[in-house]
Amino acid sequence: MALLELGGKTYPIPVGELALGSDAACGIVVSGSGVLPKHVLFQGQSDGHVVIRKANPGAEVLINGVRLGAEPTPLLHGDKVDVGGHELNFVDERRSGSTQFLQVVKVPEAMAQARSGAPAAVVAANTGAGS
Repeated sequence: MALLELGGKTYPIPVGELALGSDAACGIVVSGSGVLPKHVLFQGQSDGHVVIRKANPGAEVLINGVRLGAEPTPLLHGDKVDVGGHELNFVDERRSGSTQFLQVVKVPEAMAQARSGAPAAVVAANTGAGS
């Protein structure tokens, strides 16, 4: 599922169109100078991808600090969308990370063992938080 995070709230992006702007009819309502009644549109695709585009040619929208042009642009997990000083984080839950366990290798010891032909000892370390 694709989400936008803003000010501690999450807004799911459904298949179809989700508007952001200062108008109460928008799915995501933000206010402030420079925010148009219908400022930006998020288009949820059936395959889970999300495309962003300006709802008005004069709308000022930044994605990761880069001005959004006239063409629709796909969003990627972790993108930051700035509209009128409001920073939204785009989250694609299909792409979010998880804790992984990796084998710890001490290079000098591994090199010595490789030269001697002795079997290597395996040590696992927890790389995630909360263990």
